[in-house]
Amino acid sequence: MRKLIDAVSRDAETCSFVALAPEQAALLEWSPNPTLVLDCTFRIRYVNRAALAYGQVERDALIGQNVWECYPSLKGSIFHQAYESVLTTRTPFRFERYDHEHDRWQLVYAFPAEGGVVAVLEDITERRRAERS
Repeated sequence: MRKLIDAVSRDAETCSFVALAPEQAALLEWSPNPTLVLDCTFRIRYVNRAALAYGQVERDALIGQNVWECYPSLKGSIFHQAYESVLTTRTPFRFERYDHEHDRWQLVYAFPAEGGVVAVLEDITERRRAERS
């Protein structure tokens, strides 16, 4: 465990996050799936409209903030494990989870990006309900 912690300790000086190009941001902005872009220190660098609507939060309240400080209940969760894994292995991570607060099932994709992680949430509630029927 100590080795993993050492491998993922990062600071702003060693993080070389590359900002989204305007055309990339425009594509993500109109995606119906909540999307976050995090740098290697887990600071939120971009959040699309769908994510803002889902979380009922303003963009200015998130940009530049540490995702674990904004959402402390996610620290140590599968989200934390996934984002750490993507940063250390540079391979995508995918998982399903139930969001009790919103009564929704989500399929979460975490992808490596230059200097960080892109996380996309897909609502799969209807599919999960159909599977149970």
